[in-house]
Amino acid sequence: MTLPAEKIPPSGGALLLHALDGVLVLELDPSASFEALRQAVRDTFSASPDRFRGMDARLDLRARTIELFDLRRLIHVLKDEFGVTATGLYCTPENLQRYAERELKLRIWTRRAMDLDEPPTEDEPAQPTAPAAKAEASPAEPSPSSAPKTDDEVLECEGDAEEAAPAEPMGRRTLCIDRGLRSGQVVRYSGDVLVYGDVNPGAEIIAVGNVHVFGALKGTVHAGARGDESAIILSFDLRAPQLRIGRKIAFPAARPATNVRYGHAPEIAWVNGAEITIEPYAGRLPRNPGQS
Repeated sequence: MTLPAEKIPPSGGALLLHALDGVLVLELDPSASFEALRQAVRDTFSASPDRFRGMDARLDLRARTIELFDLRRLIHVLKDEFGVTATGLYCTPENLQRYAERELKLRIWTRRAMDLDEPPTEDEPAQPTAPAAKAEASPAEPSPSSAPKTDDEVLECEGDAEEAAPAEPMGRRTLCIDRGLRSGQVVRYSGDVLVYGDVNPGAEIIAVGNVHVFGALKGTVHAGARGDESAIILSFDLRAPQLRIGRKIAFPAARPATNVRYGHAPEIAWVNGAEITIEPYAGRLPRNPGQS
C-alpha cells in the first residue's frame, strides 16, 4: 500500500517520519534506546491509529548498529498494534558488514563486481570495520560459575543469539548468575542461564538454551534463541511481560505480585504445539507431542 498523498505530520524526538519513493520511512535516532524508540512509535502512531494501517514501511537505522533482537520487537509493535509491515531497512555498509561478521564469526572483505575476475590480494583488501577486525575469534566464554562483574556488564554469547546457527544440544554449557538483574541489564549466552535472584522489569536474558530464574521473573526472556523450541523457561514467580522460545512469542497476562519466600509454586513455560504454554512446574519437564 502506497503512502497517502497528504503530507506526513511533523514528528520529532527519537522518531522521524518521512516518505521515500512513496513508502513510509521511520528514521530512528541512533542515540536513543530501543525502549525509547518503541515508546516513540506508540506515541506517534497512536495519534492517528488507522492512518497508516495496512501500509509498508522501512526502518532507517542511520549510524545505529544492527541488533536483531531489538529490531524484531520494534517490528512487532508496528505490525501487531498498528498494522504497519516493515519491509526494508536502511543502514550503513560498515554496520551491515559488522553484523555479518558477528553472525558468521568470520572476518569479511568486500569486493567490487569489476574485480571478481582478479585474485584477492592481502596488500589491498577492502577495509573491514574496525571493531569487527579485532574480533576474528569468538569472544571468550564465561566459566560455568561466572557472573557479571559490574552492574552494567553485558554477557555475550558466541555472536548474536538470534538465528546464528542450528540449535545446540542443551546442557553443554551453563552460566550461573548469583544475584538478580536490574533494569537495563542484558545477558546473552550460548547455553543455559541460571539466575539466583529476581530478573527485574527492563532486564533481558537471551539464551541459546534453557532459562531458570530462582526468583521473580519480571523482565523479558528469549530461550532457545537459535530456533530450539524444546527449550524451557522456569521461574519461582513468572510475571514476564514477554516470553520467547525459539520462534514462538507470548505476552502473559498481568498478574498480582506474589511472595516467593512463602511456598509459591514455580511455573514453567514451554512450546506446546503452536503456542507457548505456562503451567505449574510438576517436578518434571513437559513433553510436546509434536517433538520426538
